[in-house]
Amino acid sequence: MKIEKWIFPTILMTMAGGIYGAFLKTAQNFFSNEFITDSLFIFGLLVLIIINKERGEKFGLEKFGLLAGIAMGITQIFYTLSLGYTHNAGIPTAITRTQVLPTYMLSILLFNSKLNIKKLIGCLIVIGGAVLTGLESTKSKESMSSQKDNEKTKKNNIQNQGVLMIITATLAGLFSSANDVFSKYSIDIVSNSQYLYNEFLGAAVSTIILNRVFYSNKNQKLSIKTMSRFKIINDYPAISYSIVLLSNFFTLYFVGKAFKLADNIAYPRAVFEAGMVLLTTIIDLVLNKNTQLNSKEWIGIIITCIGAIITVLL
Repeated sequence: MKIEKWIFPTILMTMAGGIYGAFLKTAQNFFSNEFITDSLFIFGLLVLIIINKERGEKFGLEKFGLLAGIAMGITQIFYTLSLGYTHNAGIPTAITRTQVLPTYMLSILLFNSKLNIKKLIGCLIVIGGAVLTGLESTKSKESMSSQKDNEKTKKNNIQNQGVLMIITATLAGLFSSANDVFSKYSIDIVSNSQYLYNEFLGAAVSTIILNRVFYSNKNQKLSIKTMSRFKIINDYPAISYSIVLLSNFFTLYFVGKAFKLADNIAYPRAVFEAGMVLLTTIIDLVLNKNTQLNSKEWIGIIITCIGAIITVLL
């Protein structure tokens, strides 16, 4: 079996993405969503400037890279919001992965990629697993309701949190598809470092502006918090925050590499999405307290991963 060139950078971006999703949930216990999303892309932008200054490479503005960045910034805002409504970071991560189908279809329409029925089936299986996980999450037993609340109020709170999580995670997926398309256009025009510079710049500007809208209430708190099992993580919040910054940077770096090599950007995206779901779920279970998944949520996540394997092998 021939190993396609996009698979190796896809594996690397998947590993970085899984670490990112789990530690982002932990970092939210200590830092505001506004601070995290603002700093994510400013950090990446500064790293790129420093690295490329040493190489003597000059940056220029490129419209598709900037548009990819704006879409990425919006994606991060909605994804970060969705994590606050759930007990395990793997659940909204799974729902966000429904983006693989619009990405697949847009790649065929815009980039003249070939329609592969078997890979399309793999993408649909990914979506099926994500939908099952999302619907089941609205029935989760986890809630921030106080002990004094009656059972009806608790049930409503759980359902409301589940619905908000599904909405924000789905919006994150849709804007992520827009990011995929603009990224592919940019990568076909400029180098990966030039593309990343424009993406981080667009994302930094969009998050700084939009965060002023989403987080105008400075006292806004998470609906569900999950402290780490490891004392050192709780005692030194900078650890989880640093891991979030670095893993996000490497995720986006290898996304560019994988998209450059893939015939259809939905192929690395499908693998990334399913692998990130599984890794985020497992790491979150090991890393954080009070994280749980019921049998149907596990089934949904496993189905999502099977869809990714089909996308790669067929």
